[in-house]
Amino acid sequence: MMTQTLAMFVDAYRELNAKRLFWISVLLSGLIVASMACVGINQKGITVLWWDLDVEFINTTVISKPTFYKMFMFLPVGMSIWLTWAATILALISTASMIPDFISSGSIELSLSRPIGRLRLFLTKYLAGLTFVALQVTVFTVASFVLIGVRGESWEPRLFLAIPLVLAFFSYLFAVCVLAGLVTRSTIASLLITALFWIAIFLVHLGESGIVLELRETRKLSIERMERSVQVDLPARIADLEPRAVVPPDPVPTDDPALDAKATQEHDRAVRLANRSRERLDTAREELSRTNERLEQARLELPRLERIHRMFYVAKSILPKTTETMGLLERQIVAMTDMQGFRDAMVSRVEVGEEDRRRGVDPFEVAKRVERILRERSVAWVLGTSLAFEAAVLAIACWIFCRRDF
Repeated sequence: MMTQTLAMFVDAYRELNAKRLFWISVLLSGLIVASMACVGINQKGITVLWWDLDVEFINTTVISKPTFYKMFMFLPVGMSIWLTWAATILALISTASMIPDFISSGSIELSLSRPIGRLRLFLTKYLAGLTFVALQVTVFTVASFVLIGVRGESWEPRLFLAIPLVLAFFSYLFAVCVLAGLVTRSTIASLLITALFWIAIFLVHLGESGIVLELRETRKLSIERMERSVQVDLPARIADLEPRAVVPPDPVPTDDPALDAKATQEHDRAVRLANRSRERLDTAREELSRTNERLEQARLELPRLERIHRMFYVAKSILPKTTETMGLLERQIVAMTDMQGFRDAMVSRVEVGEEDRRRGVDPFEVAKRVERILRERSVAWVLGTSLAFEAAVLAIACWIFCRRDF
């Protein structure tokens, strides 16, 4: 049984390798790693080959070399652009025809005529596709590991977590692609359905994490700042201004004209100061009233945002979480404290908008809260629910393959 399964696995892999896309992917991976190796960092800024670029907020006084190569090279370029998008698209193109070609040609009759179970035959094909992708990811990860070790002066074995995580990411889409290819018997149709499914996942993630969650945390931070303002800051300012806003009584005349003139001048000065304090007091009271109104409105809007976010979160819990799966690697190799110097440098250069200043909202604080929430989501939720969805899709595909007459 194992010999038959291994032989089918090798045949399926040879069919994929015959398309030469594996070597194209390896060549592109090498070019990307070489491009990342051309970029460096020093005390003044960024270096590109023999050119030096002075960058105030990206240098070794703000972030370390290992953090630079992990956070600015490997994660955004290697993971987010290459492995997550370009390499995944190439892998889907190279593996999408596996099932349609198999069931449309005469090879399936020959395979079914052997004493091999349909379930084992289908799963062997599926695992061959995943292995094909795993080898591509392994080549790129090993090259990136050497790059960060040599150029970044930090050997990061946790980098190899990219292999199972990228494989899990691809398997979510590959399961849908296999099911679509099995139903439609068309490579083009399976690719289009997988692309639409991928877009749907992205839109749900964008709505939940990129829009609604950020709006909710912005509203919460605004409520916290307004509560502090109406409970502490503004009452303290009003209490401080109230004694100053009291107009002093007129001076009592005396027989000395010089003293009366001086007393009148001091009284006029005190009246002017009291009038200014009264204006400030009225302004503070108006601001307290307006802040209370905005606070009540914000408190009414928060439950609506909570409900909308809950709807997106439920939808996201059912669907595979591609972005969060790749984000697990960032959690492991880059801590939030590693980027603190860079964040502080950026905060000092960016001015808070007038609207945010009026609401007492710091956009960097909101971003930090959102990042903390995303990082605190459990691995079981990210991978467990995603793999459960993949298992359900794969079970449907297996059932169709086992029951259909070819």
